[in-house]
Amino acid sequence: MLQDRSTFILFTLAVMVSARFGGLTSGMAATALSIVIASVVLLGPAATPRERTADLVEIALFSGVGIGITWLVGQLHSARVRAEGALAQVKTLEGLLPICAGCKKIRGEGGHWEQIEAYVSRHSNAEFSHGFCDECFRRLYPGINPSDS
Repeated sequence: MLQDRSTFILFTLAVMVSARFGGLTSGMAATALSIVIASVVLLGPAATPRERTADLVEIALFSGVGIGITWLVGQLHSARVRAEGALAQVKTLEGLLPICAGCKKIRGEGGHWEQIEAYVSRHSNAEFSHGFCDECFRRLYPGINPSDS
């Protein structure tokens, strides 16, 4: 059915691979190179003006497809970068956190106060383990040396 026009299938695959792995410039270069090669291969041996017109239409359609594929791959890449950035942002705490100077609880979105560990764990990938710094250990257990425990 495709006969000598099956070359465009290979050209389309070349454009897809070039755009996917090489980006916009590579995809456009593959499209342009494919158009030049197709023009030499297809337009050269055209016997009638009707065949030549059909060849030109086919090359124009391929050009549109090649540019479209390259543009779509670029849009996909941009969307992926934005999605990865948004995902990273979701698990990052930013800005001012209202924290109680006495008990160190944080005031959440609803205005209620909660333990800092619960708030941070819910808004990030952080996990907590507890212990005492040397200063608190001496204050809470004055008769014991922190290095002995």
